[in-house]
Amino acid sequence: ERSGFKTVVLETHGRPGNFFINLTYDDPVWRQVVQDVRFRQALNLGINRQEIIDAVYYGFAELPTKWAPTEYNPEEANRLLDEIGLDKKNSEGWRLGPDGKVFNLHLEVSTRVPETVPETELLVEYWKDLGIYTTMKIIDNALWGTRANANELQATVERMEDYWWQGDVKAYVSAPLWNLYHTSNGANGEEPPAD
Repeated sequence: ERSGFKTVVLETHGRPGNFFINLTYDDPVWRQVVQDVRFRQALNLGINRQEIIDAVYYGFAELPTKWAPTEYNPEEANRLLDEIGLDKKNSEGWRLGPDGKVFNLHLEVSTRVPETVPETELLVEYWKDLGIYTTMKIIDNALWGTRANANELQATVERMEDYWWQGDVKAYVSAPLWNLYHTSNGANGEEPPAD
């Protein structure tokens, strides 16, 4: 007030903290698990968005209303994970995949958007609480793009903006081989399932 400054918190067109699971990652066990919608629903139910809003955005954000349900329900998440066959655990409490090995969820993120790192750190903790062995690695933005193009990212967290071209970006990180099939008119990539 003394200096005549006025502070205004503006809204943003971006939706930071979108996590993407690569449905076409080159691992048959991975695909079997993540292509079951209940697995992705369980991950979603395991996210405490209010805690992210409070811890990362200092309370200056709102629950998303457009992309996915926002309910935080770890009990239901655990029930879904058990239902899809991830009900067995090793001696350390990590869920075992259909192959009998610890199912790993590895997130690779860039620092292009600063809040991505603390958001991803929280996601790692939430999903570990569900018994999913989850790790994260921070990589350079150029390497992130190279790995995404090569279908080498298992999962990532990326900011999405409300622009018309973002539809392709979502496919680019959540199903690179299906996206390549689509953008090459079937000449490359992998034909996606009908659904």
